[in-house]
Amino acid sequence: EEGAEENADEAAEDDGDEAMLQEEEAEEGDEHEALLKEDAKALKEHQTRLKAISALSSPGIVPSNSILRKRAEAIRAAAKHAWSAYTRLAWGKDEVEPVSGGGRDSTFGLAVTMVDSLSTLWIMGFKEEFKQAREWLAKELPGRL
Repeated sequence: EEGAEENADEAAEDDGDEAMLQEEEAEEGDEHEALLKEDAKALKEHQTRLKAISALSSPGIVPSNSILRKRAEAIRAAAKHAWSAYTRLAWGKDEVEPVSGGGRDSTFGLAVTMVDSLSTLWIMGFKEEFKQAREWLAKELPGRL
């Protein structure tokens, strides 16, 4: 009888552990779905901006300063979107994997996307983003070399 009670207790613990794992996996799935929806919305907004900007010019016509500014704003918005995805999904990794919602290290493992993005961040005026990346690289990269 005592052995049967112990087995029942262990089975109940196993069921409880399994239920907790399933609940955690469901929560992670919900978070992942929310991120995918957020990215899909941002992508749709970006595509709308690009369509609007491409309609602002005609072949053979030199665009006005106003059109050039609107194009520059759209390019900055696209870069901001890409950087935001990298920081959220793959900070410190070589590459962002937008479909899976994560990041991965390639052969290098040296945060190559971050390193490659530094000049773009600076040129586009994303000084705070540049500073965050520079500080992370100064602290973390030497340990990876």
